[in-house]
Amino acid sequence: MALYGVAARAILLGRGVEVVSWERGVELLLPFALWAEPPFLVVAVMTRKRLRQLISRDPGAFRTGMAMALGAYSGLVLSHGFIVTGLLLYEGPGGLAEAVYMFMALWMITIPYMIAVAGVGALVGAGLVWVLLRLLNKV
Repeated sequence: MALYGVAARAILLGRGVEVVSWERGVELLLPFALWAEPPFLVVAVMTRKRLRQLISRDPGAFRTGMAMALGAYSGLVLSHGFIVTGLLLYEGPGGLAEAVYMFMALWMITIPYMIAVAGVGALVGAGLVWVLLRLLNKV
């Protein structure tokens, strides 16, 4: 999350947009980061459950499961980054503060949306790894 914030700040500065100070940015980014992490928690719980099932049923498939989990996390990071970067690059009248406050105020919409988009990203990432392993005859 911090890297997204630093990148967004650099992009906004490059565009000539006035940005908040580093101190204010950290104050805004910390609560935003806490509210933006549920997709990672959901995928972590689901991955843990799936990997435990794999290792108990077929220890040989655990390696494939781990590779797919890494693909899922990669897809999650990319899709989540798409959402978060869009919020961090908000150039409206309140800037980052307005985006963070609105994100947190509308949590009942934003969090399920983020979980859905991140879930699709995780499925795509895991699916791509599965296809790659299939092509390499590792599955």
